[in-house]
Amino acid sequence: MLSQTTLLLIVIAVLLLTGYVFYQTIITRKWRNLVPDEEKHWKLAIIYFNPDDRRVFLPKRSGLGYTVNFGNPLGVAVLIGIIALIYYLSVM
Repeated sequence: MLSQTTLLLIVIAVLLLTGYVFYQTIITRKWRNLVPDEEKHWKLAIIYFNPDDRRVFLPKRSGLGYTVNFGNPLGVAVLIGIIALIYYLSVM
């Protein structure tokens, strides 16, 4: 089992990475650069997968909120980090 210091450092790193990605994609509004033929990159109407799209988070097709670009490795890493953080906090 990892020490508490190591887990704390992992949690801090995940939070910093998530904050950086959030800033770069949402606050600076870089996500507004739409991709041509974006519709063909939606799988099952709810999963967005486009490796050529640099956005990590993008607006959902319908409703409010954002979704993850599963074609972007950073997006997948952030999602896994958040899931790991939730799991860690639930077993504490």
